[in-house]
Amino acid sequence: MTANKDFKRVVRERMAKTGETYTEARQALTKENLTRIDELVSDYNESGQDHIDREHLIVEAKNLATSMDCSAMNGEAFYKVFWLIPAKERLAALQAFLTQQDLSPKEYCWAGEQQLIYMALAAMHDQGTSEDVVKAHEEFFEWVQNNLDDAGQTQAFCTPEVWWCWDQIGRQSEMLNRMEVSLSTVPAIQDNKHDRLFIARNLLMYTARAGNDDDVTRFQNFLSGILDEPGELRDGSDRLKWDGILQQTPLIAAGDDGEKAEVATEACAVWVRDQNGKADWLMGEVAALCLF
Repeated sequence: MTANKDFKRVVRERMAKTGETYTEARQALTKENLTRIDELVSDYNESGQDHIDREHLIVEAKNLATSMDCSAMNGEAFYKVFWLIPAKERLAALQAFLTQQDLSPKEYCWAGEQQLIYMALAAMHDQGTSEDVVKAHEEFFEWVQNNLDDAGQTQAFCTPEVWWCWDQIGRQSEMLNRMEVSLSTVPAIQDNKHDRLFIARNLLMYTARAGNDDDVTRFQNFLSGILDEPGELRDGSDRLKWDGILQQTPLIAAGDDGEKAEVATEACAVWVRDQNGKADWLMGEVAALCLF
């Protein structure tokens, strides 16, 4: 990254002035930049100025974040600046961060997952290949299995952007089978229930859009099974909302098949009426699915 070259130039200028070693100068500049970024973001959030007057604060913070050497940051610092880096430069920042040899499993896992997502997004825009994404995903999957505890195994699933790449090279079924087997073997504990629910939901929606009825039924049952486990739902979730997701999936899977869509829509309407006004919100989503 050109920005990293600029940062190295500034480091060497500081070395010449202070007599510090390269590592000392780099660490000092990194600390100063992080402090300044905190100040800028705080001023941006707290300022009551006009939007245009405030914008220069966040622009300066983004410029500082982009100029920093991500290969020299600890996890806390990198998390802080990552979302300020322009999206088109985040993959290079992640790759630089991952070159470090002393990352903790948590740091490596988070950055590795994000790297796969941005690799997949690049492939979607013809700036990379699906084959490279799938190969990297397989390596990451193996790393997760070898380095994380049972509750952390869900990290290997990544996101639908990555799954899209499997589909592009004709390995969708293999990916789904691997995901299902692995999700089935992750211990069902309260600490990972939230993660497993959202992974199962994403897999269900993914298969629904692909239109495979057998896959849809299988993942509907899988999601229902997780919901039936003892334990609370978190983040304001309730069972009714999740049941609403299950009701929508046959309609999504119907696609352009008008007959299947009509049956699925009627089933949704019957279910909504049976909820005595508690699930009327679902009819808006059903109407949108019917339109599009």
